[in-house]
Amino acid sequence: DRYGDSAGMVGQIDEEGDDSPADLFYTQDSGTLGQLKERGRTAELTDDVLETVPESYRDPDGTWTGVSGRTRSVAYNTDEWDAEDIPNDILEFEDDEQFEDELGWRTDSGSFLSFIRAMMIEYGADRTEEWIEGLQELGINNYEGGSTTPQAVADGEVTVGLVNHYYVGRLLEDDEDAPINVTFTEGDVGSLFNVSGVAVVDTADDVDLAQEFVETVISEDVQEMFVDLNAEYAVIDDVEYVGDMPQLDELNPPEFDLNDLADVEPAQDLLRDVGIL
Repeated sequence: DRYGDSAGMVGQIDEEGDDSPADLFYTQDSGTLGQLKERGRTAELTDDVLETVPESYRDPDGTWTGVSGRTRSVAYNTDEWDAEDIPNDILEFEDDEQFEDELGWRTDSGSFLSFIRAMMIEYGADRTEEWIEGLQELGINNYEGGSTTPQAVADGEVTVGLVNHYYVGRLLEDDEDAPINVTFTEGDVGSLFNVSGVAVVDTADDVDLAQEFVETVISEDVQEMFVDLNAEYAVIDDVEYVGDMPQLDELNPPEFDLNDLADVEPAQDLLRDVGIL
């Protein structure tokens, strides 16, 4: 087993060519699955997988599948804000002075890169850069690690965070009295739905075993485990979300072909330009 940065793993598998020891590529975001597909390093999944996972949660061409889902959300400290105080348009945050020195986000993840790439696709690079610079002028705090931003919100270090929903769900499961909740923007990239997922590498030594693993992680038992232990959304229809977050069908995420997030280099370049990377 090898663990590392998602984009780095894609590069390593590609560089190793036919000699890659990897049978599977499991990652936290769809963008890097799309990268592996673009490099021709994915194998077609079985019909059982393709018939179990809705097309919106997997590659329409059948070369990778989502395993668990998460949405971008706005976490807020409930001692300081009501849900009605939070904008329902992601672009409105950039010049809202009530959020000066109150904002935080995690900037060291593939999910964040996919979020910024989605912003660029939806609004263009210039508008996205302008939006980020507006948040920087408000003093947004850059955090590392998945749970750090929600914890900072709950602790009052900042009072609003742009985060993946499940980190807040996990925090509330550990401490139901924590002063934190989430709200979601309406139909824009601020509530982008994305998946962690898996692909079988085209040079896998044991393709049958690799395909069996994929079928296992989308089984009802394992999908329920993702919901129960990680507060994520299932990617199969037979498993409902149970926890402190809303049901997925209560939200209004934008429609996005997750393969469109494969090219994250423009997002990396933009984030370097604004001093985040």
